[in-house]
Amino acid sequence: MKIYLTAIIKSKPEFREEVLAQLKVMVEATRKEEACLQYDLHQGIQDENLFTF
Repeated sequence: MKIYLTAIIKSKPEFREEVLAQLKVMVEATRKEEACLQYDLHQGIQDENLFTF
């Protein structure tokens, strides 16, 4: 069984770098999981405070 999930995170501008750093840690850890087929992080072009997995 495959599970597909989309998550959208909106950070406050003053916390963007801190949020991005934590999201990158999450991506790295999740990609190490045996069952993980794909886990991508995207940052908005028009709104750099918007992140999507």
